[in-house]
Formats: sequence, structure tokens, C-alpha cells
Amino acid sequence: MSNIDFTWKIGGEAGMGIMVTGAVFCKICTRSGLNVISTTEYPSLIRGGHNNFTVRASNNTIFSLLKPINMLVALNKETLYLHKSEMAENGIVIFDSEDFALSERDISQKVQVVNVPLMKLAKDNNGDALMRNTVSLGVSTALLGLDFSVLQKILEEQFQKKGQEIVRQNVNTARAGFDYVLNNLNREPINSVLAAKEFTRMVLTGNESVALGAVSAGMKFFAAYPMTPINGLITFFANHEKKLSLIYKQPEDEISAINMAIGASFSGVRAMTASSGGGFALMNEALSMAGMTETPLVIILGQRAGPSSGLPTWTTQGDLQHALHAGHGEFFRFVFAPGDVEEAFYLTKLAFNLADQYQVPAIVLTDKYLNESHFSLEKDRLENSQCLPLEIMQKTKAINRGKINQNPDKNYKRYEITSDGISPRTFPGYGMFFTTNSYEHNENGLSTEVAEEIKQMVDKRTRKYQLANREAFGPILYGEEKTDVTLVGWGTTKQAVLETLKFFPGQKLNVNYLHFPCLSPFPKENTIKLFNSAKKLVAVENNTEAQLVNLIREKTGIEIVDKILKFDGRQFYPEEIISAVQVLAKK
Repeated sequence: MSNIDFTWKIGGEAGMGIMVTGAVFCKICTRSGLNVISTTEYPSLIRGGHNNFTVRASNNTIFSLLKPINMLVALNKETLYLHKSEMAENGIVIFDSEDFALSERDISQKVQVVNVPLMKLAKDNNGDALMRNTVSLGVSTALLGLDFSVLQKILEEQFQKKGQEIVRQNVNTARAGFDYVLNNLNREPINSVLAAKEFTRMVLTGNESVALGAVSAGMKFFAAYPMTPINGLITFFANHEKKLSLIYKQPEDEISAINMAIGASFSGVRAMTASSGGGFALMNEALSMAGMTETPLVIILGQRAGPSSGLPTWTTQGDLQHALHAGHGEFFRFVFAPGDVEEAFYLTKLAFNLADQYQVPAIVLTDKYLNESHFSLEKDRLENSQCLPLEIMQKTKAINRGKINQNPDKNYKRYEITSDGISPRTFPGYGMFFTTNSYEHNENGLSTEVAEEIKQMVDKRTRKYQLANREAFGPILYGEEKTDVTLVGWGTTKQAVLETLKFFPGQKLNVNYLHFPCLSPFPKENTIKLFNSAKKLVAVENNTEAQLVNLIREKTGIEIVDKILKFDGRQFYPEEIISAVQVLAKK
């Protein structure tokens, strides 16, 4: 197989099946032996608005999308207007002249235009106009030199629950588009990709990866109110609730969701809730109660652009400081920020173990780009991975519930003063009752305002928080140790930065990357050590305030002066970082 690397985009109005079509195309490429990364864009509207789905596929290792589009499927004229400036030289635009006409001013001469009767082919094969998206899959498959049998198998799997007639219509409609290219267009395929003999890769969204991590960690209760971009978690658990023997509850709001999860955790099961910034803000009081009652809890915070409702369907990294300081009073919480689906799986598992061991909340910071985008991943990577330091990976291998007293006697004290600050938990049904509430309490859980008891209890909690510092890890170094420029980032900026690093070998400029997946507890000592050996530090963040930079200054006293910031609701592209690094390196 020769070198293959292309970007495909489909666009149209909401209701045209853009998202389903894009997801199917991801599977076609993956089962053809290619690595895949995709993203979706859609407005926060009940109906209408422009939707698009972008897929990059390659037979090489890839980390992020690239800007240039090699093939654009325009199901309406708006798609062409919005994305024609993104077209690569000699890129292909697929459209239907029955939908809209093109003039010379509509498209660059450097772009190839392919007119296909998408609507007619859909109608002629027992479909309707809405099945133009399925025709476009057949057309794209043929133009790219992909195997139609792969597409047929995926369509059969996709629609089998709707009956054989629906399966037949979709397969025939896709076949019509495929055959039209072969019989009517005198074109050589762009690539020649054979179907993979064995499916070694799967396609996951960030939401699905988090869900699988939670299930692998033994989670048995999930409560969440719908809010972009964590809705994929809700649909996953709603669809698999019975099969996985867990409980999913959709309450009336986010306040109820976190309180339900706290109640479930109190009863002894591993519990999780999820929301975005606005919903997480509503959870703050209950989050503080989890801190006071020392109740383990995992929270998925899917970031989207704010403040307030902001940009509900677009991405950002604006909630780091919110996650670190949410709630009132002083209490510790773990905060992790996965950079890709692999880290999302393992950091979710780690969050459950550490929340139980230290009896504190653990927050996993994701974002819209990670939550809703699709990524191909080798199947064994969720069983055998080295995406995090070895000692951290070891902590995810088995379920660790921490200190649990399964046979409490009459002397049991829920908040017993211990040397490490961690008091053994017990659960309803284990033989003893105990009292606890959101007030400060003594060892027995009874409310107190006695100064000595208050100090003892605060000191107890503080000891375990200090102990939790031993769990800090990172930053993780990617690239050579000694370089001209060290990029610093967290979360999904990792993907574009790793793609950026592929550009610099052989250039005059050497670049490496320090990635921060663990933000609380903060890895102070290792950060100082690695930063002191760096020549030039450049932060890369999807926000306006450089929130990681502020955290690093707070914890280490080190000021990162040079920053590459993006805050338009879109994820980074490597081209943007490469250009900015080249400019900053000259300063």
C-alpha cells in the first residue's frame, strides 16, 4: 500500500443525515486498514443550520486533523460557500446540479468538480431525497478506491435493527453511487486501498471511551441531565444499561443528578455523574458536600465555550480553574485531563480508584472535541497500553475500593482520626448504622461546633490531602529531551501538538512537548525539573487566559511568557501551531 493520507468532509443542513454518514465513513476507512480521526460541527439549534463532519484517514500514524480538504461532499450550496476556502489543490467537490448550480466564481480552478445525480440515484433505488447521503458514501468509496464490500457490511450492521427492507434500500442506494462513478466518470481512483483482512482497530468517541473506562472500573450507577457535549455518555448507558447490569437515571436537573450519585456512592456502589460548565456550576454545593462527607464521586466535566450558555456545541479549554476551585470551603479533589481516547479510558479508571482510596471527588476534564469526535484505536490498547507512566498504568489494572470495614462493631466511627487521615468506610447492610450530614462533625459523624473537634477533623482531612500529593504524575515528555522550543499543554491540544512535532525533524528548529494529564495534585517537582532544562517554553491552550500557565505559576513560580492561544470554539490545527512556533522562535 502506498502512502495514503486524505481529508474528507460532508456538509449539509441538519436532518440530512450528516452525522450518521460521517460515522459510517469513519468505519469504512478503519476497516480498510486506515487510521482515522474525525470531528463534527453543528450549531445550537433545534432545527436547521449547517452541519458538517470531517474525517482524516491515513495508513500512517496520525494525531489530529489537517486543514486542507481533499474531498468535499456538498449536499447544499451553503456547504460549498463555507468550506471552499479550505479545499486542497486538486481537491474534489462532489455535488448534484439538481440541488444547485455552480458558476466559475463559485469554485477555484485548482479544484475538481464532480457532478453526480445524488437525488435521482436515491429516488431510483427505492429511496428518497434524504438518502442522498447514502449515495454520496458510494460515490466517495469509489473515488477513493475503497472496497464496496466494506461499505455494504457496515450498512448491514448499521440498519439491521430496522429490518431487511431498510438494509436493502441503503445497500442498493450506496451501490448506485458506487457504480455511477465506475460507469460514468472516466477517473482513476485516488488511492488503492484493500479491505483489512482482520479488524484490528475500533472507532471510539471520547464519550464512549470514558463510558468504557467507567464500566471497566466497576461503575454501577450513573445519573446525568442532558447537556452537550456529554450526551453521548447518556445514550451509551441508556442503551447498555441492562446488558451491563448498571443503573442509569436521568433526573430533572444537574443538582438532582449529583445528589443521586452521592447517595449511590454512600450506599456502596461506584457512581458517576457528568455535565458541562453550566450544569457543573449547579453541582457546586453538592460537590462541597461530597468533600465534607468524604464521599467518593467521579464527575465528567465536558468543556464547551462559555461563559453562560456561550457556544453550546463548540469546544474550549475554559473550565480548568473552575474544576480546580469549584465549591466552597477547602477540600481536595483529583482533576485529570485526557488528551485522547486512550487517556480518557485509563484516566477514568484511575479516577474511580483514587476517589475511593482517598474518599474525595475526582473530576475528569474532557471537551466537546474529544467527547464527540471519532478516533480509531487498536483494540488491544484498552487492555495493554503505555499512554501514561508505568506506575500509573499499574494503578488502573485492578479495582481498588480503599479502606472498607465490612464487619463494623458498636465502636465503629465513620470519621475516625487516623494517621493518614483516611477513615475506613462501611456501607448500609454491613451491620452498623452511622450518622453523617453536610455539617462539620466529630468522629461519629455528629454535627459539632466544638473548636477542638473542628480542628481535629480539618487536620484529619488535610493529612489525606497531603498524602494524595504522592499520586501526582507528569508532565509527560514527547520528543527529544533537549530542544530549542518546548511546547506545554493539557487536554486535547496534545493531538495537534503531536502532529506538529512530526513537521520539525530535519528543520533548523527542534521542538518537544510536555503534556499535563494530571492537574490536581499538581506535579510540582517534576515540572520544575523539566522546565529548568528547557530553553524556551511556549504554552498551547484553547482559552483566552492561559489557565494552565496560571496554575504553573501558582504552583512553581515559573512564568511562561510565550503563549499560543485559540478561543474561537474550534480545536487547534497543527498548521496553526507550526506557524506560531516559527514566529515565536525568532523572538
